[in-house]
Amino acid sequence: MYQNEIREREAEAESVLLSALTPTQAQQYRERRCFDVGVNGHTYCICLGQSYNVYRGGYRYCAIPCAEMPLQYSMLAQFLMLTTNEARFLEIANRSEDYREGL
Repeated sequence: MYQNEIREREAEAESVLLSALTPTQAQQYRERRCFDVGVNGHTYCICLGQSYNVYRGGYRYCAIPCAEMPLQYSMLAQFLMLTTNEARFLEIANRSEDYREGL
């Protein structure tokens, strides 16, 4: 795929992602390329990234729906999984300790 097409797909995916977020989450995404999601008393941070891009309480989670899509669509899918069925997200996601904790 040509670079122009990739950029166009990413721009479209980012627009779709931003339309699903609250104004505060959208601002967080624009400033940091990640946003916070509150679910059942837990706060997750979903960051732009290939894998292990969901953070909560000293752990990183990896639940990528499809490798052949812009990262923003993956972020949207993770957001929807967390907000509609947190238990299922945690069941299917790989988990690793967050090496950033304590830095």
